[in-house]
Amino acid sequence: MQNIQLTPYHILGFIYIAFAHQTDGEFSHEEQRVVWQKVKLLIADALPYSEFTKLMDEVTRVYKLKMNEHNIEDIVMELAEQLLEHEWFTKHNGSTCLHDLKDIALADSSFHEKEKRWIAQLANIWGVNAKIINKL
Repeated sequence: MQNIQLTPYHILGFIYIAFAHQTDGEFSHEEQRVVWQKVKLLIADALPYSEFTKLMDEVTRVYKLKMNEHNIEDIVMELAEQLLEHEWFTKHNGSTCLHDLKDIALADSSFHEKEKRWIAQLANIWGVNAKIINKL
């Protein structure tokens, strides 16, 4: 992602923002709030808040440059695969991310088919059992 040292947190931020926007064509203030909240929870105390806001600003800037590319879904899935290479990633964290994505989807009170499809694709990439997906 353009001159940024990719951390798992950058990747997650990008995936979460792209998911919120690309699956239904909108990125509401409520979705943005939930995205920031969920990424911050995943980061926990790894970064001070000022660094977290800088990270999210970087990710948002890069997303705005990429959001209209015809292969944005492929970009997201490739980033999901890259996340597997980071020590941070565990199946537990993958499952948490999928639950986060459902919460992001429901921020606008609906759960679209495209959102469900993206979650299923990400679960497959991250090796999360389909039974967990059904519990979502």
